Amino acid sequence: MSNAVVQKEPEQADSLPVHGVAIPTIEGCRNVIKHIRGRKDGKQAQVLWFNLREEPLVYINGRPFVLRDVERPFSNLEYTGINRSRVEEMEARLKEDILMEAARYGNKILVTDELPDGQMVDQWEPVSCDSVKTPLEA
Repeated sequence: MSNAVVQKEPEQADSLPVHGVAIPTIEGCRNVIKHIRGRKDGKQAQVLWFNLREEPLVYINGRPFVLRDVERPFSNLEYTGINRSRVEEMEARLKEDILMEAARYGNKILVTDELPDGQMVDQWEPVSCDSVKTPLEA
């Protein structure tokens, strides 16, 4: 599982009310929504969130993680053309697998993090049923 550093401010498309993010943390998602709603002069703004990723993602302790090939940690796994329901099924299964594996290792899962300099480091991340979420649960 891999986690890459993401920028803090959402990208906005010129004057259009369209913003883009990579893989934000759960807090990052909330901040983007607050940012968009805060620009509507006190009016309640409707926000539509489109996830165009074609790969399963889970949040562990609020941070996003995806599966990667150990030989190609910066490349997405190939799921081109996959539909939303299949991705959601894979995310639910990935969550189950993480919790089952963590139970064997003292409620910890081995993840790979990317440091600001691009170096990849492995570390044990503590997990619980409440700390592992799919995007639908986040």
